[in-house]
Amino acid sequence: MTDEEQEHSALDDQASAVPVNPLVEELAEAWLAEQAQPEYLALCIAIKDQQRDMHEFLVHHYYHMNVSRFYIMDDRSDPPLSTYEDFGIPRSALTFNYYGPEYAAELPPGFMQLWLYDECAKLYRDKHTWIGFIDVDEFIEIKTDETMEDILMELEEDTRVGELSINWVTHISAGLLERPASSRQSFTECIDPDLDASRGDDGVDRHVKSIVKTAYFEQAHSSHMPSLSDGTIPVGEDGEVVSPGFAWREPVTRHRLALHHYVTKSKQEYVEKMERWKDDLGAREWDFWDKLHAGNTTFCPEMARYSP
Repeated sequence: MTDEEQEHSALDDQASAVPVNPLVEELAEAWLAEQAQPEYLALCIAIKDQQRDMHEFLVHHYYHMNVSRFYIMDDRSDPPLSTYEDFGIPRSALTFNYYGPEYAAELPPGFMQLWLYDECAKLYRDKHTWIGFIDVDEFIEIKTDETMEDILMELEEDTRVGELSINWVTHISAGLLERPASSRQSFTECIDPDLDASRGDDGVDRHVKSIVKTAYFEQAHSSHMPSLSDGTIPVGEDGEVVSPGFAWREPVTRHRLALHHYVTKSKQEYVEKMERWKDDLGAREWDFWDKLHAGNTTFCPEMARYSP
């Protein structure tokens, strides 16, 4: 076995380190089999060289959020993400699309993610009622006894609505220097909501990511919210129009839904993230880490209840 093959094998071992609870698997499979509309919701994931992050993300959203289709829009990963074997969920739930350096060369710095979102919508919008556009360091939480399908079907009936936007909960490093086995179990320290709100336009939790009615997706004009067609509007968890829009929703509320954003993770992982970001427009450095870790924090263990 070559050094590259050994490294590849080691990454596979890390990805499968957290086993799936057989009961959770059985319940999720039963729910998926009873869906009124199979593949009602899909997720589009623009991703580069984050194979080790995929396992927990996919397991969470497949088994706990009951997402049954994931489009992996592979942005120049080396090796391509499709070459790995174990992602913790059935391979049949994954669709891989690889885009090499020649695609990025045609776009301005920082625009590859937007292009991948547009490409995903173009290819797959006819297969689903809703498609969500989130990253593998973002995890959806439902805070009520509803399912994601319940929430989306309620909004589907409202012809004004073209998009559901979910506010971030921003997690920080919790003092960890190296990658832990689980983000949800380990990063239980968040930016204090009052401190974040006091920062006004510099606050981070005002950011959203979106789940979009595919019939009304027009174009990804930011990585947070697309433009919509036919006069439809983006709404938050309360059904009210999102303001000010583009990437933000204020006031921040998370009574029904939250999007937990593990933005820094450990110092080791943040260094890896800076390396991936280095060619992007507005790439972040240590000053962003320092800003997020400055001031009051709060204990945020909500996601630790999910296992696996």
